[in-house]
Amino acid sequence: MSRPPRVDLAVVHAMFRDAPPDSKLLAIDPESLLLMKQTQRAKDYADRGAGPPPAAGAGDRADDRSGSDSDLASTAGANSARPSVIAARMAQGRRAVVLALAAETDDLQQADRRRLVRYTTAARAYLDAWAESRIGELPLREGHRRSLEIAERWLPETVQEGDRAGAE
Repeated sequence: MSRPPRVDLAVVHAMFRDAPPDSKLLAIDPESLLLMKQTQRAKDYADRGAGPPPAAGAGDRADDRSGSDSDLASTAGANSARPSVIAARMAQGRRAVVLALAAETDDLQQADRRRLVRYTTAARAYLDAWAESRIGELPLREGHRRSLEIAERWLPETVQEGDRAGAE
């Protein structure tokens, strides 16, 4: 992927800037990978798959979504403001932790939906022009050239920022 969603642009630049000069494989840090994986699929949020919510504190194992109150309380940072961590720390019971984790998942999925709406809206003129162009009927090289022309004419260079500053 050329521009990872939900990952701050400064993190992407640092990944390339800090890579060893002879490196043939660039890898993104685990937190950014988790952010990139936050889509509409429920499995993206299972166990430790959801990554840190926006309010995660320093030292917070914010990727812990296991629903185990003892695990969550022991791995999260002492200053975490996550409702699921607070519920676990205060021994409010498994149900309270699970409900808080479900609310976090829903918040992240809703943020992703809003991001997709922004991109779809920004790309509407491009999508319409591409559909009308009948590119599929052109020889491959001509179709590619035409696709680039349409993209350069109709796609915006930026899309309004969303829920995470600079992460679009």
